[in-house]
Amino acid sequence: MDREADGSIDLETAARRLGVHYQTAYRWVRTGFLPAVKGPGGYRLAPADVEAVATLRNARRPLTYTGRGRDWDRLREQLHRALVAGDDTAARRVFEMVHLARVPVLDQCEQMLAPSLRRIGDEWETGELCGARVRIAAGIAERVLDWAVGRLDAPDPAKGIALVVTPKGEDHRLPSLMAGAVLRDAGWAFREIEGVAASEVVDLARRIRPTLAVVSVTRREAVDAATEMQVDLGESLGLPVFVGGAGKSLAVLHDDALAVGPRP
Repeated sequence: MDREADGSIDLETAARRLGVHYQTAYRWVRTGFLPAVKGPGGYRLAPADVEAVATLRNARRPLTYTGRGRDWDRLREQLHRALVAGDDTAARRVFEMVHLARVPVLDQCEQMLAPSLRRIGDEWETGELCGARVRIAAGIAERVLDWAVGRLDAPDPAKGIALVVTPKGEDHRLPSLMAGAVLRDAGWAFREIEGVAASEVVDLARRIRPTLAVVSVTRREAVDAATEMQVDLGESLGLPVFVGGAGKSLAVLHDDALAVGPRP
């Protein structure tokens, strides 16, 4: 039976109404996604707030939970703190909030993850963060992005496979992961190949038979190899090939990819 006082309900009751485990509801309270007030007997929640969260979870279209600038600023700050502290759980909580709000992966990457990573890179260059901290942060970012991709709908078989290639000499995996995540959210299955020489890419692509390809590059030394791959894949296999990386918008990649027709 619901235990109510002054119209409010306890967290256990709220979890039952939402159809989630108590610990999940508790985590939502701690992250601010589920409003609650802590009193002597534990957390108390307004039924209207619980119903609003239930409606948000069941919505069939993207919502604007993080559509305002101040919301993105807050989420970026939370994610940055979690990454710098090496806190996997706190980082995933941020992604859980935007996932529950049905925020597209493109916005998660462009508005939240990429700016947080750039800030960490700047702090490394100024000596505020050591290399070990940066590597730990990058590892956490990879894991939470994998978590977000794992909760997307199944890819559309009609679209086929998007091949994401990282040229040999590149040591940054996150840009290619973000490109793959955006393509996956747009309906493609994606295959990632790391550290590929330009001379090998066509043979590898023939085995995978992709619908489109993305060459992800961040280092200036790898730009020539990326350009060579773009030409070889386009001429040999007739693929649309996009080059992405530092300074390139994921939104442009997303829009270009959507213009690609289904595989023959």
